[in-house]
Amino acid sequence: IKRIIRSQVENNMPWPKDEARVTFPFKINNIVLYGDGITYQVLTKRNDGYVGDAMFAVRFYSNGDPVREENVRILIEVARDVVISDKVLSRDMEIRADDVRLVKKWYSRIPLNTLSELVDVVGKKMSTTIRPKVEITRNMIKEPAVVKRGSMVKVVLDNGAMQITTVGLSEEDGTRGSIIRVRNMTSKKTIFARVLGESLVGVEY
Repeated sequence: IKRIIRSQVENNMPWPKDEARVTFPFKINNIVLYGDGITYQVLTKRNDGYVGDAMFAVRFYSNGDPVREENVRILIEVARDVVISDKVLSRDMEIRADDVRLVKKWYSRIPLNTLSELVDVVGKKMSTTIRPKVEITRNMIKEPAVVKRGSMVKVVLDNGAMQITTVGLSEEDGTRGSIIRVRNMTSKKTIFARVLGESLVGVEY
């Protein structure tokens, strides 16, 4: 029965065979079937996503007539690369390549905030402090500021048909894509601009 269930899972799951494992949390008793032309059918009773707790039924037939059904509970786990810290990472610290590494971790439920590539974290900043060998998730990191408060920035005003550039003074830190206050050095007025890159902001009008 274990072989039948494993074969069913491996042939239908969306995961590569070497990235999933099936375990049987409860003992399965041996069964003896009498009859001719014994065949079987595997039915999914719970969890067709092929991860976590699942219930299958193996229905046996003799010459096409049902003779027995065994319900089997299993646990399907999936391996995922995750990023972990190699040392203490402090709040607001910029993450370097030698601060982190990838390890395999088994999941019975696919998390939404997992980071599976080093490029997802290197160059970012920590939003909290963590110890070594701790998994780094999306909510633990933040984008670094590419515009610093008090720095001079190039301001681009673009309406599609015309583009004007001027110089401004950033009044707050800003990450790429964020909206910050900038003092227009020509008009001396404070405007709101979107951070486009390092020392570069844009205004639409």
